[in-house]
Amino acid sequence: MKQKDHNIFKLKNQGTVESRFIGAQLPCRFHSYLTLYSLAKGVSKTLIIKGLLEDWIQEKKEWGFSAESLMDLIATWIYEKSQYELNQDRFLKKAKLELHRKGLNSFQVETIFQRIIELNDTKNKHSKDQAKVERTDEA
Repeated sequence: MKQKDHNIFKLKNQGTVESRFIGAQLPCRFHSYLTLYSLAKGVSKTLIIKGLLEDWIQEKKEWGFSAESLMDLIATWIYEKSQYELNQDRFLKKAKLELHRKGLNSFQVETIFQRIIELNDTKNKHSKDQAKVERTDEA
C-alpha cells in the first residue's frame, strides 16, 4: 500500500526537515486502536495522524477557514478582549508573547497585530465621525 506524500508537514530549509512536536493526551482506547492499526498496516502513528490532520485541514478550508480568515478571527478576538482591559498595552504585549509561545511564526503574529491596529484605527475613526455628527446635531 503506497502512502500519500505528506509534504504539507515537511518544510525544507537548507536540506533539513522542519517540524513541530505536539503532545496529545489520548484516551487509552484511542491509543490502543491507533497502535493496533499502525502495526496492522505497517505505517507509523505519525503518518496516520498526519493523514487525519490533512483531511481535517482540507475540510476546514472548504468551509472557508483559511489561514488568513483564522488570523482575522484571532485578531478580532484579541482586540475585543483588550477593550475590557485597564492596561491595553500590557494585555496586547502578553497576547503577542502567548501567540509566539503557542508556536505561531513571526509573520503570523505580525499579521494578527496589524489587523488589531486596523480594527483600532477603524474604531477611532468611527468615534471621531460620531463626535462630528453629535456636534452638528447640537448646532
